[in-house]
Amino acid sequence: YAMHQVGDDSVSELAANYFQTLEKRQRWAENFAYLSPPVLAQLLYDRIACSDLSTQLRYLDFVAQAHQQLKDRFYPLVFADKELTPPEYQEFRRSFPVSSYQPQLEAGKVWPLWGGLVAWALLVAVSVPFLYKRSSLQK
Repeated sequence: YAMHQVGDDSVSELAANYFQTLEKRQRWAENFAYLSPPVLAQLLYDRIACSDLSTQLRYLDFVAQAHQQLKDRFYPLVFADKELTPPEYQEFRRSFPVSSYQPQLEAGKVWPLWGGLVAWALLVAVSVPFLYKRSSLQK
């Protein structure tokens, strides 16, 4: 436990910086996507499917919290050098919270992407007839 805790502590700042960099990259990609309809559509589909980077980062936070709960409940038993009887072990297993990650669709983060796609569609809808008329006049 001590070896793992020292390892976790020694890289915690690096890990925090890494996750901040990933979040910055995601924000940059979202901003850039407004210039490219295919990228914008892909980000929108990823967000709707809850398979985007922000969902992945929330999942990693969930795993870290679950791991911390496990350490908080299990390691005191290890260090107390207490042997559990089968009924105590069964009670320990029943008392431990079992949870699973359920990604949530964040509607507030979907609508701006939809708005960007609608803006591109309107731009195309307005400009195509104008460009067609202009090209037919030049012939």
